[in-house]
Amino acid sequence: MRIGLIIFSLVIVSIVKGQNFVKYDLSKMGSSMPMKNGAIVFDNKLYFDATDSIHGRELWVQDALNTYPNMLLDINKAPLKGSDPKEFVIFNNKLYFTITDSFYKTQLWFTDGTDTGTHQFQALQMMGGSVPLRLEVLLGKLFFVAKDDSTQCYNIWCTDGTLSGTSRISAFKNIPIHSKVTPYAFSEFKGKVFFIQTDSFSGTEMYVTDGTMGGTKLFKDFCPFLYCSGLLYDYFIVFKDRLFFVATDSLSIRRLWVSDGTVPGTSPYFKRDLNILTGNGMDSLHVFGDYLYFVFKDSARVQFGFINGTDTILRTLKYDVGHGSGPIDFQAVNEVNFGKRMIMAGRYISGSSGTHYYIFTYDTVSKNLWLAQPVKCEYYLFPTKKFVYIIGDEGIGNGYELWETSGRELETLKRKPSYAPNTDPLIKTIKIIEFNDEIYYCANYDSSGYELWKLTYKPVFPIGIGNKSNSKKLLIAPNPSRNEICITNPSERKIELKIIDNKGTLLFSGMIQGNEVRRIDTSEYSKGIYYLVSEEFDTSKFILEY
Repeated sequence: MRIGLIIFSLVIVSIVKGQNFVKYDLSKMGSSMPMKNGAIVFDNKLYFDATDSIHGRELWVQDALNTYPNMLLDINKAPLKGSDPKEFVIFNNKLYFTITDSFYKTQLWFTDGTDTGTHQFQALQMMGGSVPLRLEVLLGKLFFVAKDDSTQCYNIWCTDGTLSGTSRISAFKNIPIHSKVTPYAFSEFKGKVFFIQTDSFSGTEMYVTDGTMGGTKLFKDFCPFLYCSGLLYDYFIVFKDRLFFVATDSLSIRRLWVSDGTVPGTSPYFKRDLNILTGNGMDSLHVFGDYLYFVFKDSARVQFGFINGTDTILRTLKYDVGHGSGPIDFQAVNEVNFGKRMIMAGRYISGSSGTHYYIFTYDTVSKNLWLAQPVKCEYYLFPTKKFVYIIGDEGIGNGYELWETSGRELETLKRKPSYAPNTDPLIKTIKIIEFNDEIYYCANYDSSGYELWKLTYKPVFPIGIGNKSNSKKLLIAPNPSRNEICITNPSERKIELKIIDNKGTLLFSGMIQGNEVRRIDTSEYSKGIYYLVSEEFDTSKFILEY
């Protein structure tokens, strides 16, 4: 741990505060590019990969006391090489991950959170396996894919964390030379694990294992011709005690399938073609509430549909996009559940106005799909306790930036420090993680390169009445109120407003247009005193009574 303490003493002065942002300059020379491989919260600490100017990419840790992050251990001691840790997963009260050693070999390691408790998992190497990847906890064990040194083929392994409890549970040999590395897409269902595997005879199909060599086998060949692949889509979804997935049959028709875990109980969900299952057909399965949602293509356009899992009625979402005319093709890239809303990144193609990239919101009450913000997001959405965070590009030359949304247009804001001269500060594939009620991510806002940034959504503005003596107040009516308030912006310009309670907790953040009257639902707020805060106006107080 001495190395981490030395680095701390050298770079603690590099913390830069702007509004409610903090930067950690881990590298001091160039970019540390933190969280390139991911991040995970383990034992109330944040673990992530990062590079410094001495050791290369290693495993770093940040504790809940908000002290400066430090490197846990220099695993690959070759100068500037680093161990490149990735594939983080928690199992048996330890953090497992993969590293690259000084001989450029990928190994499985684990840690209890201390440098002395960080070791290589020797069982895999002792049993003739190497290059572990796709670590997942399934059936109460740690599953992973690793190369069999004798056949050079990737197979499934599992372990209970001991040498005697570690074994290879598949014996795949006929792997096409240029195929995607398989197995993959593991899903636990009714005491078994279903996955996708490719071989030179059956193509890409659905397999199953009970965690033993004898219990690992082909589950169903959806396209029973030589070299014909039936299962091409990378996920299974458990919904209402059944397994849903998309597969292509021998007629090259892409269908939504459902299974009870047995071969006789596996069949297409829709009993007829419905004119939606050819071409680019079904995709993007997502469970939200009592329904399974998906994108499908009919003879005219791409739509967003849903089923209840019991009948075979295909339901479709209503659009409220407000652009162009004619058929609208809708395509979701990613979806997350956020309270009573499903927030999606995607695009639609209008017959008259072309392709539009947006953050979409789906409301469970109205069953309507509407636009939240014209932002292009190609990869991930990150839900937290209070907001969904997005790495998005609004298409005006600023590149990929950090966005914060609750799902509504006026509650979707761009977030960046007060001093951020660089354009395109974020990398679209980098992930964001919530830890200790704060948001951690990688960004390049200034000349120091890509470093670790922290954003807190705890309010940092002063609470008080009349803190701007020469400005007006926003108008609130009625006051006192019960289920909702109406806020009037008396100025000509668009402003940001926030609602906080007596404890300083941020309850609402959004934009209001000039001269707009905005209704805000307060039915879920408790009885008491609240404050309406804006940089342009005096803080206003309102009271909720019940």
